Amino acid sequence: MLIIGHRGACGLEPENTLRSVQRAMDLGVDMVEIDIYEHEGRLIVMHDQTLDRTTNGVGKYSDYSLDHLRKLDAGKGERIPYLEEVIELTRDKVGLNIEIKGRGVVPLLDQTIHSDDGFLVSSYDWDQLNEYRQLSSEITLGVLGEDPFEVARKLNAYSVHPGLIRLTDEYMRQAREGELQVFAHSVRSDENWDLVRKFKVDGCFVDDPSTYHM
Repeated sequence: MLIIGHRGACGLEPENTLRSVQRAMDLGVDMVEIDIYEHEGRLIVMHDQTLDRTTNGVGKYSDYSLDHLRKLDAGKGERIPYLEEVIELTRDKVGLNIEIKGRGVVPLLDQTIHSDDGFLVSSYDWDQLNEYRQLSSEITLGVLGEDPFEVARKLNAYSVHPGLIRLTDEYMRQAREGELQVFAHSVRSDENWDLVRKFKVDGCFVDDPSTYHM
């Protein structure tokens, strides 16, 4: 089972920061998951459309210049990273799952990453995944959301990413019939670990990778 650091190691460090990504790698994850938006022609790493929860800023990120966003404190003195900074940190060390959060991401992302470099691109926004598939027949895609199997088939996706509540025998049957990897999110307790082991998922997103024990 692959251990995927959720927004880095978001249970231990400020999420989606270089510090969080490094902590996850230090704890031995197989892959790191981050979230990205496009802003002023750059890809920035953050989860929310608003700044209040994860930075010392307020309001929507889109209301501010890129220069302003980069000066914010994203926790423990960290700043909002560029995608390229995360790629440089993880290169040749762990896989990277990039979740598309906002519009306008796909063309820039296609220019930034290559299918043979260990990237997995995922999203709840199936239109954006389809847009990416039109640009690249080889990029590895992961489908989030309810009832993903038909979309996953059409996109020739690699994986589906169910919330823990959606793990059932029927879900796993459909995934196996579709030859899809199952990466479940997000593990935060011993009970969650018991569940992902019970269903023999292929990987799971973990807030605190130090809690993983065989």
